[in-house]
Amino acid sequence: MTNNGQIFSLLSYLDASRGNFHLDPSLTSDDSAALERSPFPFLTITDTDPLTQLIEARIRSDAGSEIARVFLLVQRDRYLLAKDALWPVNNRGIEDAWQKAFSFYSSENRDNSFITLAGQLDDQGGPAQLSSLFFCKTMRVFFHPPCPKCGAPLQQCEDEELLGKAGLQSYSVSLKRYLYCRTCATAGKLDFYVYELEPSDPQTLRDRSALIKKFKLLVEGNRNVEQFPCIGCPNYKDCYGADQRVLSRIVPFSFYPFHMFIFKAMSLNALDFLPLVSGAAFQELEAELENKGEYGRSSCVKNVRQGNLIKAPCLFDSGSRNFLEVLYLKLTFLAEVFQGISSGNEILRHPDLRLSLDNIWVNLPEHGSRLPFLWDFRVKFTDIFRQQADKTSSTGLQSAGSLFFMGLVWFYTLLVNRRQDMSKVYLSLRGILDMSSSDSSFSFDKYVHEGTSPVLLPSNILWEPEGKTVNNDMLPLWEKGLQAGWSVLNAGLYPSAGFSLDNFLEQLDKTREEIKGRLFSAAPADEQQPSREKDKAISNILKNIYDKWGPPAAVEEETLTETVMLSPGRADRKIPPPPSSEESDIVSSTVIISAGKAPASPETPAPEQPVKQDDILTETIIISPQGIKDTLKPSPVTPQKKPDTGPPETVIISAKDAAEALRPAGEQPGAAPETEEQKKKKEQDFLAETIILKPGELKGKGKK
Repeated sequence: MTNNGQIFSLLSYLDASRGNFHLDPSLTSDDSAALERSPFPFLTITDTDPLTQLIEARIRSDAGSEIARVFLLVQRDRYLLAKDALWPVNNRGIEDAWQKAFSFYSSENRDNSFITLAGQLDDQGGPAQLSSLFFCKTMRVFFHPPCPKCGAPLQQCEDEELLGKAGLQSYSVSLKRYLYCRTCATAGKLDFYVYELEPSDPQTLRDRSALIKKFKLLVEGNRNVEQFPCIGCPNYKDCYGADQRVLSRIVPFSFYPFHMFIFKAMSLNALDFLPLVSGAAFQELEAELENKGEYGRSSCVKNVRQGNLIKAPCLFDSGSRNFLEVLYLKLTFLAEVFQGISSGNEILRHPDLRLSLDNIWVNLPEHGSRLPFLWDFRVKFTDIFRQQADKTSSTGLQSAGSLFFMGLVWFYTLLVNRRQDMSKVYLSLRGILDMSSSDSSFSFDKYVHEGTSPVLLPSNILWEPEGKTVNNDMLPLWEKGLQAGWSVLNAGLYPSAGFSLDNFLEQLDKTREEIKGRLFSAAPADEQQPSREKDKAISNILKNIYDKWGPPAAVEEETLTETVMLSPGRADRKIPPPPSSEESDIVSSTVIISAGKAPASPETPAPEQPVKQDDILTETIIISPQGIKDTLKPSPVTPQKKPDTGPPETVIISAKDAAEALRPAGEQPGAAPETEEQKKKKEQDFLAETIILKPGELKGKGKK
C-alpha cells in the first residue's frame, strides 16, 4: 500500500535472515506435509469477529531466542457481515474504526501492552494500511503479491471512476475491495482480483486462486521480481505442474492491504477464564477446546497451567468459603468488564458487530505471585471499536444494546457450568421475563428457595454443581448478585427503567466488599468443628470396633495395644499400683477406658448394654509416669518376673478390669439399679479422656 509514494511493508519485520530482531507468526504445525494441508497455516487464537482475526506470534532475537509472545489483530480478507440495507457499513467506516481504535490503544494513559511499529505509521502518526502479504509454506517466506504480467506490486484500487468503468462496486460505499496493478492500468490493461468471487461479480474478475496460478508467467518470462520466492526455486516444476500444488503451498496472510495491531499476548480468553475460576480442570478444558478446533485458545490454557496442576489454585477449595471466593472473583471480573467498555461509533449498531465475549481477555501475573494467580487479573479488549470516551458524559454503557449484552454476560458468568450451557440459562431468563414484565425490582426469592428454577441455584456458580450445596446464610449474597444482573438486563430491555451506571457500579463495589468481609471472617459453620452427625458417625465406628473385638477373657504373651475410655467423673479416683516393681519391664501403652456401660466385675459379668452414642467424647488427658503408678489397680493374676529382653512390651488392660477399678468405693456387683436422677447426673459428669502412658509407666505382664 502506498501513501504519497511511500510503501508500508511488514517484510522487514518478518525477515529473520537479516540478523535482526524479527516478528515470527506461529504456525499450526512444524511438519511440512501437515502445513501444506492447512488452508490457513497460522495459529489463530480467535476467529469469530466479523472484521478481524487474532493470530499468535513471537518476537525473536537474531539468534532465534523468544523475546516475547504477542497477538496480532489482523484485518480480515472476507468480512462476515450480512447484507442489510438498514445497517449501512462500508470500507470508509471500517477504516475510521481502525483509526479511532489506534488512538485509543496508543494513548498515554493506557498500559504498555500495545506495541507500535514505525513502519506502520503514516506522515501524521496514524496507522497506515500495510501492503498485501502472501506466504510460501514450502520455503517458509513472506512476499508481496506481484502483478503476473509486469511484476509490479499489486495495490488496492480506491479510484471510484476506474472502478465504475470496470463495472465494479464503489470502495467508499460498499465492503468490496479489489487488487489491481497501477502500472498496467495506466497502459489500459485492467485486471482486477478479489479474495473470493460472488455470484454478482462480473466474469472478468479473478479470485486468489487464479492470481496464484498466474505467478507462473513471471517465472517463464524471466521477470526480475524482488523477493518473489518462485524464481529460482527448485520446487517450481512440482508446484506449477499438472497437480497445481502451488495452490496448497502459497496462501495469503492478508490478500488485501491490511491494518494490524500488535498486543503483548494475553493470558486467557474470558470464555476459558470463567471455567477455571469455577473449578474446571486444565486437562478437561484443553481437551474440549481441541475437540472444537480451538487450538489457539487451548495453547493459551496450556501456557497458563503451572507444572502438573490439575486445577487453578485457590484460597479455599471447598465449603462455603469456596463459594464466596468464586462469587467474589466473578463479580470482580464483571466490574472490570463494565468499566472497560467504551462508547462506540455508528458501526457498532450493526447486529453482526455487537459486543462479544470472544473479544474479552484476561491478563494474569507471572508465576511466583504470593496469591493464587486467578486473584490478580486485568480485563482486556481486542476489538477495533475502542475509542476515547467523552469525559463530559457517561456514554460507555447507556445504549440499550450494550446493557442487554452485559445482562447476558452477567448471567453467563454466574450460571454457565459443565452441566448447563447458555441456551439453558437463556430459556430460564425468558421465562422470568415473561412473568415479570418490566419490573426492575424483581425478586429471585421463590426461584432460589423453592427450587422452581434449578438453573438459578447458587451451586451453579461452580463448574461441577452436582451434589454441591450452599449454606442458607450465603443466599442473601447470591440473591444480590442475581438482582444486580437482572437490573442490567431489564435496563437493556426497557431503557426507561432509569438505570444509572454510576449507582450500579457503586452498589456492585459494596457487594464485593461485603463478600470479601465474609470470606476472610470467622470460618462458616460447614468449616468449623465436626457436626453432631459426624460425632455420631465416629461413635458408631467405635461401637463397631468394640462389638467386634469385645473385652478379652485372657491375654496371651503377644504384644498388643488396647484403648480404654475413662468414665467421666472417675478419672480422679486412684487405682492402686501394680504389684510388680521391676523397672526392666518398661511398657509403652495408651489406655482409654470406655464411657459406655462396663460389666460389674470380672467375676460376675453384668448383662451387655449397648454403648450410647452420646457417651463418646473427645478430650485427652496426659498422666505423668509417676501419676499412672499411683492410679493403676493390681491384677488378680500373680505377676511373673520377665527377663530383660530389650524392647518394651505392650500390656492390655481389659474394659472389665477398668470398670472394676473405677467402681465407686463401697459399690458391690449386683447392687440396686440406679435411679433416673443418678443416671442423669452420671451422664452430665461424662468426660472423654485419653490417658497416654509413657515408657516405664507399666510393669509386669499377664494382666487382663
